[in-house]
Amino acid sequence: MNSFQWWRIFAHRHWITLSVNGKKIRLCTRCSGTVVGYFLLKYVFFQGFKIFNSLIINHQLFLCILFVFPTILDWITQTWDWRESTNNLRLVTGFLLGVSAALFSQIPLPYIFRRILYTSIIIGVLSVGLLGRRIQTAN
Repeated sequence: MNSFQWWRIFAHRHWITLSVNGKKIRLCTRCSGTVVGYFLLKYVFFQGFKIFNSLIINHQLFLCILFVFPTILDWITQTWDWRESTNNLRLVTGFLLGVSAALFSQIPLPYIFRRILYTSIIIGVLSVGLLGRRIQTAN
């Protein structure tokens, strides 16, 4: 890679291929896992929210971070070229990300706090990923 390509930080280069009516459809593996995790927890196993909702907000936020951490770790180590992730791992970490998003949607937080938290996490994770890419291109 001669010059740094910023778009690659967001690229969905790893996909699964589904065949629907003879047509092949490529779906991002991690995004597919996220959608499945979110909808399974939010709309199929929604009874589990009773236990989650009984926790104090700090513990709810901690659980959300705990579920999203493997995704962040997998993405950063892959982005920094420390190792190559697999589609199975991407699917599992995406699923955990979806579970985290479904749980986070249940926390009674003020709208502005929720937006600030989302933005801070996104900026933080992308900054770490970009830093790693920058270091890789400098070497």
